[in-house]
Amino acid sequence: MTKVLIIEDEDSIRENIAELLEIEDFEVETAANGIQGLETAKKTIPDLILCDVMMPKMDGYQVLTELRKHSETANTPFIFLTAKAERMDLRQGMNLGADDYLTKPCSSQELLEAIVARLQRNAQQQEQLKQLERYDQLTGLPNLQALSETNGYLQQAIAKRDKQKNLVPFLLLGLDRFQRVNEAIGYPNGDLILKQLAQRFNQFIQPIEGTIIARLNGDEFGIILPPVAQTSEVEDLTQSLLNLVSEPFNINGQRIPVTTTIGVAFYPYASTLEELRRQAGIAMGEAKKLGGNRSQIYIRPLFGSDQSQQFQLIADFREAWEHQQLKVYYQPRIDLRRRKIVGVGTAIYWHHPQLGVISQAQISDLMTESGLTLTLSEWMLKTAVKQAQVWQNSRLSLQVAVPFSELLFTDKNIIQKLINLCQEFGDNPSSLELEIDADLIAQAKNLNALAAQLLNIKQLNIKIIISQFNLEHTTISYLGELPIDSIKLDSRLLQTLSPKSTIIDMITSITKRLKLKFIADGVETDEQLILLKKQKCDQAQQVLLVSASEIKQLVKKTQSYNLF
Repeated sequence: MTKVLIIEDEDSIRENIAELLEIEDFEVETAANGIQGLETAKKTIPDLILCDVMMPKMDGYQVLTELRKHSETANTPFIFLTAKAERMDLRQGMNLGADDYLTKPCSSQELLEAIVARLQRNAQQQEQLKQLERYDQLTGLPNLQALSETNGYLQQAIAKRDKQKNLVPFLLLGLDRFQRVNEAIGYPNGDLILKQLAQRFNQFIQPIEGTIIARLNGDEFGIILPPVAQTSEVEDLTQSLLNLVSEPFNINGQRIPVTTTIGVAFYPYASTLEELRRQAGIAMGEAKKLGGNRSQIYIRPLFGSDQSQQFQLIADFREAWEHQQLKVYYQPRIDLRRRKIVGVGTAIYWHHPQLGVISQAQISDLMTESGLTLTLSEWMLKTAVKQAQVWQNSRLSLQVAVPFSELLFTDKNIIQKLINLCQEFGDNPSSLELEIDADLIAQAKNLNALAAQLLNIKQLNIKIIISQFNLEHTTISYLGELPIDSIKLDSRLLQTLSPKSTIIDMITSITKRLKLKFIADGVETDEQLILLKKQKCDQAQQVLLVSASEIKQLVKKTQSYNLF
């Protein structure tokens, strides 16, 4: 019920207006003077105020002036009632913020029409303000508030679920390296890109009923899709979005390339928008580590308390191996002095049909839990050697580093297997590098036997890398006694890398003294590459994970320019 406050010192007028409004179903509050009216207004927060101008103690002008000072009543519709009708009086009231001015006596119809008109206008203004608060001013897209409201877009999508389609997808899109784009072309032009992107998004989602896209902040956008039955149903759509964004933007006659990375989460696995954003953000971060311009579904922790999920994922992993769904992908390794790609690391890539790309750490756990470590290690080694030969035949000379598991290393027949492998593919063994985990070295009970096995491998013209190296390992004291070629820094140490950190200098000093190559693992940014180069690190392996064909394209593309 609409509440009206009447401030009038003449009892008969006040009572007559109150009776009229109550008949019209208004809730009525009354006050006999300005001071009482001001207190009542602050206490009850009416929807509209009718106020006499000439009153003892505090006149209507003073009441209005005080009300406009308080946020709760600053925008309350205010109509003056007065016998004064001089132009100066009208102007004074309007200048103070009055919405209308009625002279007494006035008819009931005139009074009601004025009240209804002011209430309607105020409702329209409030709705306009609400819309402004819910929409991004640059792009015109809904904003985070619009998505977060109790009756907002997320709640509407949740309400549309049924037994078959129970999952509500939330997509978080983050533009790749957009800060650099802004710095290169200027922030006003960066804003033009965001505007054009919003237009593309609107055209894209228009045919998809029940889809909403919002700008969440700077270069991040959120999309809520209609409910789906399986997580895999969003894959085609995310690929279409990646293609949509990657089409260059025309800014003042200049074509500006931009890409995006997409993280995907699902209700009810996350029950709030905040949790959906968090999960999608984690997925997006994982996708950016793979180079960006791709999508990733949030993967719930694999080996948590839900044993049924654990066993199912292990079964899925075995099935993926049996159906040749596992792939060997490669990580570019850069010579920091020449600033060119000179080698690659290798890793297993698995795109789960529901969970998306599984991280390397999780794949390592799955290899152990599934009992496939030895089988997959041999397969990865064979695949990498075969690929190295393909690259050599196409005049692409790259060092290929392959993780060498403990089970392979301790295999009594491993030397003969390596000989047979290189003979089978006609590969030059000098391009092959085997990565042995520093923990295996540190835990070795017989250093002489370890050194002898490494020497047997070295005699095949295969290089040896000690991986996951850090200064805590007791391997430091063994380095000079082992026939190795390189050490690869534990990727976790790069997280604390800064111009003031001394760990890189310390390891550089050790490797130079022992004439070993120093490789940094897990590099994500050009800034890290530049800093590692300044600190005399030899090579850096990126987190980027790509197929063999993409490696070839990257090498060819970077032959004509420096990488950083």
